Amino acid sequence: MITGRRKPPKQDHTPAQLAANTVLARFRSHNEHVIARLKNWKMLSHRCRPPLEKLPEAVQVIVFL
Repeated sequence: MITGRRKPPKQDHTPAQLAANTVLARFRSHNEHVIARLKNWKMLSHRCRPPLEKLPEAVQVIVFL
């Protein structure tokens, strides 16, 4: 798991560290929104799920929609 850089005690982030943390935060928020949308689909939240071998294919179809 990739995490952002923590601010050293009594110091500020460098501009490069701020930029890296911003990029990481944008990537993480986008991924969290995608996961939340996938959870809203009945196919993934219901107990009637396809076999695990077909799950990646089902997710690809949903993402394509």
